[in-house]
Amino acid sequence: MKYILPKKTAPHAASSLLLGIGSIVFQCAFIGMILGIIGVVLSNKGQKACRLNPMAYKNKEMLTVGKILSICGIVIGALILIFLILEVICLTILGVDLFVLIGGFDYFADLYDEVGETLYY
Repeated sequence: MKYILPKKTAPHAASSLLLGIGSIVFQCAFIGMILGIIGVVLSNKGQKACRLNPMAYKNKEMLTVGKILSICGIVIGALILIFLILEVICLTILGVDLFVLIGGFDYFADLYDEVGETLYY
């Protein structure tokens, strides 16, 4: 009589998924980038273990989703870091805030006034 062993959840599947979600949610103070990097590393370890023994594990999709979310968190964190570097450069060299250079609140206020005038008049 053959016994079929129950499949185990893929290693690091839940942790990589949670770290991927956390990397998007916690972007303040670059915690999101750190969580994203850890999530990608754990996801790669889990995917390697699943490739070595594919029939032993289930929920391999959680690894893929965790890796994608972690990469998204890293990209968002990198974009925020680039914006902050540009902000510091603009403040130190030009002496002007980057948000003011791209139009600031006045641009959005003028745009809102134009849209409001076309809607109500």
